[in-house]
Amino acid sequence: MKKKVLFICVHNSARSQMAAALLNKRCGDLFEAQSAGLEPGTLNPLAVEALQEIGIDISKTKHKRCSMFSNPVNYSHLSLRFAAKQKPKAVRSLPE
Repeated sequence: MKKKVLFICVHNSARSQMAAALLNKRCGDLFEAQSAGLEPGTLNPLAVEALQEIGIDISKTKHKRCSMFSNPVNYSHLSLRFAAKQKPKAVRSLPE
């Protein structure tokens, strides 16, 4: 069974999208990675371009809000956030 990993970022526009795509590409036989945002924004074209350079296309990836997962913390075996300054907002937004 694949381990589920959820990458959480504020806008789900670059770092979390890239991390999920890279993990799925490199280790897709072991992990199923998703990404979500606390306040999803628009996909960063530089993230799309950077991944296209290594053969990964995220141009059609949909933004996901953390609340799309019934319980984002329990959805995955591992949930990762990208910046310490995001912790207070993540703690307020995610269920215990």
